Amino acid sequence: NKYPQVQYFTDNIMEHTRNNTPDNWFQHYMIGTAGLCSVYDPPVSYWCSENPSGGGAFAFRTPSGVTPKSGALPNSPYADVSQLMFNVWRPARWANWMFEVDQYNHSSNNFTFGKGGNQGARGSNSGGDFFVENVFEELDSPGEFFYNRSTGDLYLFY
Repeated sequence: NKYPQVQYFTDNIMEHTRNNTPDNWFQHYMIGTAGLCSVYDPPVSYWCSENPSGGGAFAFRTPSGVTPKSGALPNSPYADVSQLMFNVWRPARWANWMFEVDQYNHSSNNFTFGKGGNQGARGSNSGGDFFVENVFEELDSPGEFFYNRSTGDLYLFY
């Protein structure tokens, strides 16, 4: 396991209990530190607590990558994914994540996610709809642009 053991903290002091919350949610302040929240700085979040409340609440977790179905990315395979960003909806579209690509296999079209996934907070092991940006091959509609950071070139589709 690449993450340290999570530690849970819940404020159970009776005087701090909130009794005016719908469905008894959010009655106690609670957080989790370390564990999967190690991706945060500081490594702490409500979403890493032992029992997060709320509709569709889960402890923090994110998908690790994707192998899109044939035709989902019609301009792939890509020559260079160093600037590519995946924008992935959480199932049921409560929130979305953005991921950099850590590894890309041209032959299988498999993308392994790198940095990112800190938006939205509510976890899920799988994602929903997605789109990509910041990759040259997807420059295919008027008004789109691509800036190549390594060369300083700006491309505009018009």
